[in-house]
Amino acid sequence: MQAEYLKRQPVVMRILTQSITENRLGHAYIFEGARGIGKREVASWLTKAQFCMQASPENRVCNKCVNCRRIEESNHPDVHFVEPDGASIKTQQIKDLRQAFVKRGMESDKKIIIIDQAEKMTAKSANSLLKFIEEPEAEVLIVFLTTAVQRLLPTIQSRCQLLTFQPLATEVLVRELETQGISEARGRVVAHLTQSSSEAIEMAQDEWFVEARKHVVQLYGYLRVADPMALIYIQTDWIGHFKEKNNTQLGLDLLLALYEDKLHLQLVSEQPLICMQQEKMLKQDALNTKLLTTTYEIEQILTAKKRIEANVGAQLAMEELVLTFVAIKN
Repeated sequence: MQAEYLKRQPVVMRILTQSITENRLGHAYIFEGARGIGKREVASWLTKAQFCMQASPENRVCNKCVNCRRIEESNHPDVHFVEPDGASIKTQQIKDLRQAFVKRGMESDKKIIIIDQAEKMTAKSANSLLKFIEEPEAEVLIVFLTTAVQRLLPTIQSRCQLLTFQPLATEVLVRELETQGISEARGRVVAHLTQSSSEAIEMAQDEWFVEARKHVVQLYGYLRVADPMALIYIQTDWIGHFKEKNNTQLGLDLLLALYEDKLHLQLVSEQPLICMQQEKMLKQDALNTKLLTTTYEIEQILTAKKRIEANVGAQLAMEELVLTFVAIKN
């Protein structure tokens, strides 16, 4: 586990491991980064490291002892986990936490509190928690997990040590997906769309996504030769599959990946292709298309994404995009 997290988040893990080794762990941390990037897993590891009964300098968490297992099962009396109740973390939830602060640990002097989606604390609940951070008890550790650190009260931010979780390296995520039986070809596509391993696995195994990818490749096939059938395809096939706004945005992200690959081939980049299965076609297109044209095509896809985000109708935005692409080559 420790080696795995070191590979995924080397900077964060080295800071925490060194702090544990030197007995100077802080009393409050903010783990900041994208959803699904490993913040909760590292917080669990850090918690286990405080209670593990078989810890060693080489491996701070055995993951086998009674304490490690109870923490894994959310069943340790001195570990408290808080997440939003509905749309927010409410004042009553923080009041319940305050009781945990004023009492001694049931089995030790250590108490650990993990607050997930901490940006969803109401102003009242955040202020209620603030004085406990200002006057920490020696054996209390608080970890805030957030995707939007700027939404936390500045007074809370100033009293915590901020650890920023970096996006997973594409190669790390692709290899992780391979261990789940997902091919490298499909893994590279989903790794381009999300940094969350759980989301990537779900996406790669989703039949809707598999069909979406086929639709995008078909559309690209029309666009690369300026076939007017592209417009009919949007009206008869595309809209039927990409029904929601977020679906259309995902479709455009998949289309964008093909054009980014073509651009990298034109630039003779050593970056691995996102769309490995279309390599032969993309290499041919890279030779037959001007670099300026490819950059213009990418700009048009990005413009379409912005228009849809601004609530322009998805079908209208896609039809105009297709007409622009056809006009480029005619």
